[in-house]
Amino acid sequence: MADATYKTNDEGYPSLTCGTTDKTKKFHPFGIGVSFNERAEDFKFMFQTIKCTAEKVTSKEYTPNTLVADSADAITRGFIDVFMRLVYRINCSVHVIRNIDDYLRPIEEPERNQIRRQILQIQASTTKTIFEAAKLLFLNQHRKPPNEGIKNLCKYLAENWFAAHKNGWYEGYLVGVPSHSNAIESFHLHGIKRKKNIITRLPSLKYLKTLETVVQNWSLDRAELLYCTEREQMIPNPNVRLYLHEPVYTEKYLLDSYNYTKINKSIIKLKIENDYVYFIPSGDETELSKEQCRDYVSKMERCQFKNFSELFSVADSINMVKLNLNSWRKSQCSCHIWQKNYNCFHVPFVASKEPKCDFTFKEIILQMPLQQKKKRGRKEKTKPALQHQPQSSMASKNIEVGEDEVDEDENEAEIQAEPSKRGRKKKQQNVSLAISIPTRKLRSNTKDK
Repeated sequence: MADATYKTNDEGYPSLTCGTTDKTKKFHPFGIGVSFNERAEDFKFMFQTIKCTAEKVTSKEYTPNTLVADSADAITRGFIDVFMRLVYRINCSVHVIRNIDDYLRPIEEPERNQIRRQILQIQASTTKTIFEAAKLLFLNQHRKPPNEGIKNLCKYLAENWFAAHKNGWYEGYLVGVPSHSNAIESFHLHGIKRKKNIITRLPSLKYLKTLETVVQNWSLDRAELLYCTEREQMIPNPNVRLYLHEPVYTEKYLLDSYNYTKINKSIIKLKIENDYVYFIPSGDETELSKEQCRDYVSKMERCQFKNFSELFSVADSINMVKLNLNSWRKSQCSCHIWQKNYNCFHVPFVASKEPKCDFTFKEIILQMPLQQKKKRGRKEKTKPALQHQPQSSMASKNIEVGEDEVDEDENEAEIQAEPSKRGRKKKQQNVSLAISIPTRKLRSNTKDK
């Protein structure tokens, strides 16, 4: 990964940087240099210096074959002149979308948003077959454009970003490598400028001295052992920045993955090209059969669809996981989340269901917090029911009645509403018991006695 940054010195010289990213998409720099401009000779000198230093330190031949950068031809030619081979040239997808937006401005609002969504779907293609089929369907859909803006856009895409020499900007171009150079762009701002107060431009000599301390701190941050002057011995670095070879699954992420397993989605295991692949239905679907999985594989291999929307509706209907039994974190998934972050819920879900894999959610479940004890008294949501209503919300005393609703004889009568009984205490009614004694019967009884 290589790029250049400006606004660091008074003379306006660019600073050329080069490095790589790990499986957590963190940038690790190799070096930085100041040059007069961004020509191929300048990048060639930077790559040549990095190659000689790496071979001198490791005593091994250093021959990378992948380059992630913007669409500058100078970086590509400088890389080829030094390493003599370039297999994968990844063009930054962010720069590609920005260039396409310039051709979208003349198009009207409804069509512009629809075309931009389709371009973002093309960028999210997970395989080469999907990308090739998507670009053909896109050009066929807009072959007869209603205006000149769409015609210029299709011509620009066909000559540049849909061509074979510049098509490395979609997600599935190279699995495990980012499709953009955002890591080095962020490193220019946070790792160089703001960290060493180079927000304002510095004189060239002062800037070069500042770069010496910057490069020295890069080495100290990644050193596993540091020399302690007080103890006069080497001690481990507590804040070491290691290069991680596998994605990181935090405890919170695994807890969310465990909640994902409660959906009880079906998993189908099939053998495809001497490798076992696990199929999981996407979206709200939970049921899946082997016939549906085989039909999905055959459709994606042929990629013969009628329109653009049908292609991506079928492609996003099922997620495929290639499980690594030795290290489940190195497993791969076809979903868009894994393509961008190298981790998703599907990988631990499949790993927990595979008996040959050494991963279970047992330790994660033990770390889950228990439900909080219920407090005494009423809940917070029921408290407003006990409060008195304001006078404005109560029913008014006088209610107006239309002429149609009242009889002619009762027009002059005043109708009053009953007062609201809510929030008022009931008056205690005095109850009097009247006892009537049958006197005749009593007299007759006394006479008999």
